[in-house]
Amino acid sequence: MKLAKLLKEIEAFAPLSLALDWDNVGLLVGDREREIKRVMISLDFTPNTLDEAINAGADLILSHHPIWLRGTKNLTDPTILRMIEHKIALIALHTNLDTALYSVNHALAAALDLQIIGSLSPESGYTRYLVSVVVPPEAAEAVREAAFAAGAGRIGNYDRCSNQIETKGSFRPLENALPFSGEALKDSHPDEYKLEFLADGFSLGSLMGAIKAVHPYEEPLIFHHPLSDQNPLFGLGLICRAKRPFQLRELALDCKQKLAVPSLRLWTAGLSDKAVIDKIAICGGAGSSMIRTAAAKADVLITGDLTYHWLLDSPIPLIDAGHFYTEYPVLEFLRGKMLGLGLEAATLHRQAHEFEIFSQYL
Repeated sequence: MKLAKLLKEIEAFAPLSLALDWDNVGLLVGDREREIKRVMISLDFTPNTLDEAINAGADLILSHHPIWLRGTKNLTDPTILRMIEHKIALIALHTNLDTALYSVNHALAAALDLQIIGSLSPESGYTRYLVSVVVPPEAAEAVREAAFAAGAGRIGNYDRCSNQIETKGSFRPLENALPFSGEALKDSHPDEYKLEFLADGFSLGSLMGAIKAVHPYEEPLIFHHPLSDQNPLFGLGLICRAKRPFQLRELALDCKQKLAVPSLRLWTAGLSDKAVIDKIAICGGAGSSMIRTAAAKADVLITGDLTYHWLLDSPIPLIDAGHFYTEYPVLEFLRGKMLGLGLEAATLHRQAHEFEIFSQYL
């Protein structure tokens, strides 16, 4: 499979447009026309990641974290140069994977055996559009079906959603026009329908193409307006419930066991460690910015990278299971996606990530 084809497949489950504006995702190193067969999947790009990729004969490293977040002024890093010498490409799926329909947090919820209620925060690089198209009545159904097939019409737990309004058009074909109806140089006022859909920004291009492919007009009238509201299906973090009641301390121990965390931190926020927990907010990776949002929606937040003062200021209990351990479960999801595309794929095992926490003094 060519890298260009793989990037299109990635758009189906982690659209690059979902990434936050400060992020750097997609193909970072490599030739889009290069054929790839083997993929090494990792949270980070490190010298050890590259060693493992070379030993496995990988053509591509699929990393969650990018190697650059800001403008690159030179290319002198020996690890990157060695990767180029071995003709290994690098793709990063960072905040676009954090905010996707199946995200880092969905993988974390699955690892913790939690039931998902909804999104914690709608924050993402995502834009939703209201798309409208004018059609003759006889073409309405074909255009509607084409739009649905291209991803339009999804609202929460519903799909194939649209609106149809009767309208009357006005146009005059010029001499070289090929009109569906009407005559050259004569005003025409046909009865028409205006179809309306909600569409995701990352599918807008394919949606416009799908509509034009079945529309009978030579020049279809199509509008797309960005909306200020967010789609609750995309965002950072999740609100969940456990499948059975947990006390706070018991939940922390369960998290430690299921994520195989050597050591984690529990901040009780003044509550008893025997307090029964109902709603659980999760945010894989660094979730300190989600504390206030989580406090309004949940009884506890499970995340990583919490500093001392973030803990002190939190109005709800916090379970800091670490950046690495709360994101690691998504690697197996990515491996499944690569295997499903007919590629050979392996995840970098925990020890090879060069990251370890000691649970006791040495």
